[in-house]
Amino acid sequence: MTKDNKKAKQQPQFKKSNEKKKGKLIWVFLVGIIIAFVGYIVMKKKSQHNIIQEQKITNVKYGEKVVNNYKILERYNRQPNQYTQCFMFYNSTHILETSGLYEISSAHFLKFDRDQNSISEPIGAFNFSQQFNNRIFAEGCTLYNNQIYVLTYKEDHMLVFDHELKIVNKKVNYPSFIKEGWGLTHYNNSLIVTDGSNKIYFFDENLVLKNSLQIKGCSNSNFCTYFNELEIYKGYLLANQYYSNIIYVINMITGQVEKEYDMQFLAKEVVQATKDPQYFNKGFVFNGIAFDELTDTLLVTGKFWPFIYQIQLLDFPNK
Repeated sequence: MTKDNKKAKQQPQFKKSNEKKKGKLIWVFLVGIIIAFVGYIVMKKKSQHNIIQEQKITNVKYGEKVVNNYKILERYNRQPNQYTQCFMFYNSTHILETSGLYEISSAHFLKFDRDQNSISEPIGAFNFSQQFNNRIFAEGCTLYNNQIYVLTYKEDHMLVFDHELKIVNKKVNYPSFIKEGWGLTHYNNSLIVTDGSNKIYFFDENLVLKNSLQIKGCSNSNFCTYFNELEIYKGYLLANQYYSNIIYVINMITGQVEKEYDMQFLAKEVVQATKDPQYFNKGFVFNGIAFDELTDTLLVTGKFWPFIYQIQLLDFPNK
């Protein structure tokens, strides 16, 4: 074998060896990319899980800042992704909230941890859009007789859930004079409902009418309507007015407004935080009142607000 022939025979072996090494390097590189991508997906899902299920955002202390006729005690940050309709204490450690709008309506819980001064992001959510094919706009809610009642906006019925928001036990049709569902709470043995008019209605749990009252005495007498979120507070009905920053204190026997609390300071703070002067005009307004009688805790918030506030109402009427 000549040197030239030997060289010619060895060259393919050398080339094959290089190709093997090159193939191994490419394989290692591809495996590395796959591992990195899988790791990224896992970390992203874990991060999302933490945001949705576990994240606790600490509060901001105001040192009992007095604004007009109420005090701001705490401010809790939250993700501004809930179009808040109903906002109430489920118990002393959890808040029940419904979020409206077609295609994204839901009901869920928020954990309220007093020891850690924190409120969690939503847990245990019931997605109305998925369950009812985007045909439900969730509205007011209440916990009554160990069941959760949720009004719908223009769907002409109320949904009744088990106490964990897992099962729809029944659907109750509205009476013919209720065209829209707005606010809902309960007091003694009655469900209290508003429909956007200047009236409040007292029903039994099957929406059989017991009584109705006309709300009167608003400072703006031409706008004594649109009562959207309801809460029982020390024997009175608290109601916020859609596209207003006012909390109205309503006598449930006479329908008379006995006091008003203006939350404009909170709304302005939200606008400043979002850096959007049109935030309020987009419909992201004050809406949400929750009171826990056991701990005397009053929380307020708004639609797509980044904050939940703990406040104390001053000079409240005596029964």
